[in-house]
Amino acid sequence: MPKKILLSILFLCSIWSCNNFDDKQARTISDARVLDTIIDLKQVDFYPMYAVCSTCTSKEAQWKCSQEILMNYIRDCVAGFHYSSSQDLNDTIIIQLHISKKGEVVLLPLASKNAKKLGQIKRMLLQCADSIPLIQPAIKRAIPVSSTFTLPVIIKN
Repeated sequence: MPKKILLSILFLCSIWSCNNFDDKQARTISDARVLDTIIDLKQVDFYPMYAVCSTCTSKEAQWKCSQEILMNYIRDCVAGFHYSSSQDLNDTIIIQLHISKKGEVVLLPLASKNAKKLGQIKRMLLQCADSIPLIQPAIKRAIPVSSTFTLPVIIKN
């Protein structure tokens, strides 16, 4: 009789432990699915890009190509602007370009040490930013998202 009880207990324990293992495996799979749904908002799958840069092989090369196009556009726009001042002005203006979900480039408020002296330059940079051509927006999980990046503009007299 004790052997039958012992065998019955062992049999029940083995059945219970198998179910317990199956449950842990199901929980692990569901935890993996939850982890897969966490989105890192600081990283994108594809950076904003001009169509010309789509031939580049890597994501970083595409972004570098698009940055160069933007910087060249701003540099060409600034080159046509003449600014005169009675004081020497050596400054770095930090501009932030915001690229919307639709690919529109907008200049965010400027940061500078000599903000009062830079009224004309700010207006010129705003005009340049308003005329920057549309860019393909950044992509995150196959959805266009807005992005912002910083660009220094060095002013030397």
